[in-house]
Amino acid sequence: DSHATISIDRPARYAKQLANHLSHKIQSTPTDTGWDLVFSHGTASIVVTNHSIDFFTNAATTEDTAFI
Repeated sequence: DSHATISIDRPARYAKQLANHLSHKIQSTPTDTGWDLVFSHGTASIVVTNHSIDFFTNAATTEDTAFI
């Protein structure tokens, strides 16, 4: 599992654009706090806060985490 936080202006707008872009190739489901993403190698969540975007990944191996 991995976690990253990106501080950015207008995080909700950026996260929505990213989720919409990824939804052309993977499953992207809106949640109350952002989006859940399903990759062939695992899952990820995009969580929007007031000033940042948090990315959480869940995969079986280090290689799968790197893929996500």
